[in-house]
This record gives sequence, structure tokens and C-alpha cells, in this order.
Amino acid sequence: MIGYGTVDGVNTPVSFSLDQNQTDPGLLALVLDIPHFSSSFQYDPDFSVVLPSQQPGDPSATDLLPLLSLIALVFIPATLVAIAVVVAFLVWARRWHILWTTRKGLTGNVTLRVDRDNAL
Repeated sequence: MIGYGTVDGVNTPVSFSLDQNQTDPGLLALVLDIPHFSSSFQYDPDFSVVLPSQQPGDPSATDLLPLLSLIALVFIPATLVAIAVVVAFLVWARRWHILWTTRKGLTGNVTLRVDRDNAL
């Protein structure tokens, strides 16, 4: 879970804690401490990437490593699947070509010529 939420349009840290459940002490409850906001709070609990603010003088303004990791997370598996599909198609096409040429050679027209003068 990402540790940031958008509070009134500004990325703000969000804290988490695990507490014991009041009704069943064997269970843990995940507690999300939402910061105070005046108009909106947005939070995505799934895997997310927060791009750094583009404020002048911010040393993390050019850190695009999280964006690169998201791109790698999407495009590397997609590229591997595409390569597997192409290889499977090429193997299928090669086998189909070999089978087709073998069948064509076996089922071609055969002409027999019988010479009656030299027949036994």
C-alpha cells in the first residue's frame, strides 16, 4: 500500500497501523489515519506511483524511477507474451509448410506410359 494520499490537491503522507480487533483479539485491524482536509481526499490502496512535485528547488523533482518501474511492470510481460506468440506462429508456419510440401509431393499427378511394342 502506498503511503501517500492526495489531500486538497497536494500529496500528503498517510500513516497506517495494525491494532488488535476489539471483538476478536486473534484478528488484526488495519487502521488508516486520514489527514485533515477541507475539500477532497483521494487515496488508492493498490500499487501506485506518485510522481514527485515539480516545484523549483525540489531535489526529487527529476526522480522518475517509480514511473520507470511502472513501465517495466507493464511492458516487460507484454513484450514476453508478444515474443512467445511470434515464436509459436513461426513454429506452426514451418510445420504447416513442411506438411504441405510433403503432401503435395505424394499426391501429385503421376503419368505412366506403356510402350506396347516393347511390352513383355
